[in-house]
Amino acid sequence: MTDAAQPMAFPSETIFGHLKKLHFFLNELSFLSKTRSNNLKILDFGCGNTEVIGKFIAKCGYDYYGVDFHKESLNHAKKIISGPNVHLLEAIPLEIEFDAILYGDVLEHLENPEEMIKEHLKYLVPGGLIIGAVPNGHGAFEIESALDRRFGMTNKFQWLRHRYYLKKHVVAIWVKKHILQKEIKPSPPLSEPIPFNHEYGHIQFFSWPDIEAMFDRCGLRLTNFKKGVLMGGPFSGSLFGNCNAFLYVNDKLGAVFPRRMVSSWYFTAEKRISCGK
Repeated sequence: MTDAAQPMAFPSETIFGHLKKLHFFLNELSFLSKTRSNNLKILDFGCGNTEVIGKFIAKCGYDYYGVDFHKESLNHAKKIISGPNVHLLEAIPLEIEFDAILYGDVLEHLENPEEMIKEHLKYLVPGGLIIGAVPNGHGAFEIESALDRRFGMTNKFQWLRHRYYLKKHVVAIWVKKHILQKEIKPSPPLSEPIPFNHEYGHIQFFSWPDIEAMFDRCGLRLTNFKKGVLMGGPFSGSLFGNCNAFLYVNDKLGAVFPRRMVSSWYFTAEKRISCGK
């Protein structure tokens, strides 16, 4: 961490455990920085819009290289983070060696994640770390997502909720204007939606033994593992995403339930073989 580090206000937790994941990434990088004399160089592969992970890591003052081919997401990232330590690119800079490579919910979108990891290891210093998160391919998130694609539960629920709140809003405006005789102020303009790459869904459905075997073939040694939240899908998010009590319990249950039952996993792996460029 450098003098460029900025104080951070963390977001609230989500049904997907985004805050829990962010703290895992930040803690692992903090531990790594204490073993290095240089400022960490970090490759965030598939950084997307950087809203969940990247912008907070960049604010720590590390040399941050966010790489993504989705231009809309990358353009959004350029609007919210900047500075001499921030590099947002469409391709990996081949002349840089990185202390850590981040895969924040990326591996499950790739046709051949193992070959990609092996290729990226060329740009990781000896003893460098891979820090990542993947959904449990047979856990609650994937099961709920599959059911939602099949039956459209989330869209139906959101339609009903929209109708309820719209009716409630219209009644409130009528009462305010005609009974309370108060001025109706125009609503503020809606903010632009945050871009997200929806075109590439999950095509890998990992079990934890799959991840361990892939790491072994890549010459990586697992150094840390943490379970994410228990639930976390589109429908449960629509139902409970604004309930802080549920989000708290969801986080705690993720820590005590068996690994095979939680929605996601966080991991750190160390490069244990020399890979020349």
